[in-house]
Formats: sequence, structure tokens, C-alpha cells
Amino acid sequence: RYMEPFATPQSVSPTGIGGMSTAPSPLAPAPPRPVAAAAPVAAAPGAASILVVEDERMLAKIIGMKLGEEGFVVEHAYDGEEAYNRLAQAPLPDLILMDVLLPRLTGFDVLQRFTPEQRGAMHFIMFSNFAQQADIERAKELGAIDYIVKAAFSPAEILSKVRQVLAQTRATGTAAPASSTGSSYAQFPSMEEFTPMGEQYRTAPVAPAPTQASAALGEAPSPFVVS
Repeated sequence: RYMEPFATPQSVSPTGIGGMSTAPSPLAPAPPRPVAAAAPVAAAPGAASILVVEDERMLAKIIGMKLGEEGFVVEHAYDGEEAYNRLAQAPLPDLILMDVLLPRLTGFDVLQRFTPEQRGAMHFIMFSNFAQQADIERAKELGAIDYIVKAAFSPAEILSKVRQVLAQTRATGTAAPASSTGSSYAQFPSMEEFTPMGEQYRTAPVAPAPTQASAALGEAPSPFVVS
């Protein structure tokens, strides 16, 4: 009590009583809210199945998404061996989009492993950045329905061709065979659209820059140019 005249009101230090901090602590960041994944488009009952054989995964994904949005059942193979193993199993897909240049086995090598009778049960479209006459001839010999040059057709146009082929195969049980007359390009429906180039054909992959083909067709260069 002798010290009461010198006493001052008690103040609380930042460390508080007993060394415990009374300063407000920063708020912890709130946990991220889970984002619901987009629901996949359900395939309609009896939807056609399509095997996309393409080693460029971004292009395969884009084409697969386009086909999936239309309700098709889409499978993927990313090299020739994987494609062969899938096609050696039943049931066969309703349509095959087969790239020519693939790791391990080319698209032609995959199809060559099957007998003509086995290939006759397959409906396949060759899919490449090459338009060499020898490749076109070989595709015809193996029984391809069509031959698509990647740089000349957008994924939406490829989807349109897939619809046409499937509509014909479901209506008649078979797709129209490649033509045996006319120029090398005219042997396939898609190559007829490529004929402004005349009988010139490319011997190297199409470059991302505007190509002679795209200029002749009046189209913008495809953003999906791959080898």
C-alpha cells in the first residue's frame, strides 16, 4: 500500500499475461472449394463406336471430344501395336480413323497384319498429313473407305465425313468402295476435294504455315497440323 501513490493503470503487453500472445492471429486461408467435374456426354443406346488411332495426343483429344459431343462411343489407340491389339479383339468398332505414321507400326502395317477377309469386316478411313500417290494407292488396296489429309480438313469437317460414312454403312451394311477410275486423288471422296492441286502431291509433312493446298481450297491453315 506504500507504493499505491506510484501505481499506474495496468497495461497489457503484446505478449499478454504469462507470455501468451493476445494479438489477433492472421486468419488461415480457407480451403479451396471443390469444383464439380463436367459430366461426360452419355452415349445414346446403340451409338456407333469409333476407334481413333492417332499418336498426337492433342489432336486425338480434340477429335475424340468432337465425336463424343455427338454421342459416339470413342476409343483411342496411340501407336500401331495398341491399334492392332484392339482390332484383334471383338467386337470391332463401327469405324476406324487410322493415322498412317504411327510409332511401332504404321497404320498400313497394322492393316496388313489382317487377312483381306478380316479387313473386309472393318470400316476404316486413313488419316495422314501425307498425300503421296503411293500412300493413296496402298490405302485403296487395303480397302480404305476414304483418305483424309489432316491439314485440309478441320475436326468439324472430319466429323461430317464420319457421319456420312456411318449413315451409309448402317443403311447398306457397307461403305462405298474407293473409285477405281480417275486421278490418284479422285480415288477417295475426300481427295476429290483436294484436286485443285492437280496431279501434284506432297512428299513431306504439311508445315503449319499456309500451304498450297489450303490456298487452293480457299481455306485457312489448319491449327491441328501434326506429323
